[in-house]
Amino acid sequence: MGVVKHKGNADLLMRVRIHLIKFIVVRLCVCLLPLLLLSGCGFLFGDDGVFRDRGDDYLKAKVMPPIDVPESLDSTTIDEQYVIPAPELAVSSAGSFDVPKPALLSAADLEESVRIQKLSDQQWILVNVPPAQLWPQLRHFLFANKLFIARDQGNQGIMETAWIEPAVGVGNELQKEKYRFIVGQGVQRNTTEIHILEIDDSLKAVQHDKHNWPSRSVNLQRETWMVNKLANYLATSVGAASVSLLAQGISTASKMTVVKDELGMPYLVLKLSHERAWASVAKALEKAEFRIDEQDRQAERYMVSYWPSPRDEDMPGFWGRLFGFDAPEYAELEYAGEQYRIRVNQKSDKVELHIDQLEGEGEGDTFEFTPQEAERIMNLIKGYLT
Repeated sequence: MGVVKHKGNADLLMRVRIHLIKFIVVRLCVCLLPLLLLSGCGFLFGDDGVFRDRGDDYLKAKVMPPIDVPESLDSTTIDEQYVIPAPELAVSSAGSFDVPKPALLSAADLEESVRIQKLSDQQWILVNVPPAQLWPQLRHFLFANKLFIARDQGNQGIMETAWIEPAVGVGNELQKEKYRFIVGQGVQRNTTEIHILEIDDSLKAVQHDKHNWPSRSVNLQRETWMVNKLANYLATSVGAASVSLLAQGISTASKMTVVKDELGMPYLVLKLSHERAWASVAKALEKAEFRIDEQDRQAERYMVSYWPSPRDEDMPGFWGRLFGFDAPEYAELEYAGEQYRIRVNQKSDKVELHIDQLEGEGEGDTFEFTPQEAERIMNLIKGYLT
């Protein structure tokens, strides 16, 4: 019995030693694991790691000398096929560089697909699809309402109805009427504007033909009726994927172009009337979270300050909310409270939009405002221009 008891004590002692060794090993692993992870991250993802960032490798590329072709061989096919253009602006590549977030292509894409725009006595329909995709929907609308097409020129974006009888309740003074639909490129890419003109048979005495339409509708009430009717139809059918080959001839040239002056500062060129550009800029500033402190139509300028709302990355995370951290104040947000002058200058048949940053109160003098900063502010505004 004594031997058995001694053996049992030895087994117990052995188990204790094993558990002690396991405990020590586990503690060592827990202590060494962060060090291994940190060194492993540097080994895998550091500047000299296996999976290092190769985004700037092109800066270290060397220019290879041109191929030396012997005189006995033909060298006509060895010319440069892809000539690298000279840069417009000298950008320093010294030090680290953070890639900026891409600008929103069009803030209008996030809004409703069909809208009725109004300015003074003008009105038009704005649709978030390209003209070639909208053209078939316009034809379907006319066919569905039994409005016969007298002129269909898709390459010019013009569609006209034949003379039609007025709707019930219009009045006996109106005998017949016809409509012209003018389809064109919108200010933003992949958008379409539809302008509608209406005439009645009171113009018969004016030698009316297809090339002699007034600049304004004869009956504004009837134009408004047609605008609302077409907009309601498009709101339910604008998602159709059919595209007209004939309407691909409609000019899709952008009405909004970024140009750089001799100092490399960007400015925006709008192919709009001054009245429409002025109103569109005011609406865009409001949607882009700029506060209009002063506007002077005669001096063609807006004095604004930027008051952005907190972005998702500015908001406290899970642990921040858990410990009671609140959303940042306006003063803590990037670029909050910065003042700018927006100049809307008429230049013959176009409008130029220039941006200056101001120092201190009032107008003051402009201080160093880099092209990158000007372009950032311009991108905030141009996504909302319509």
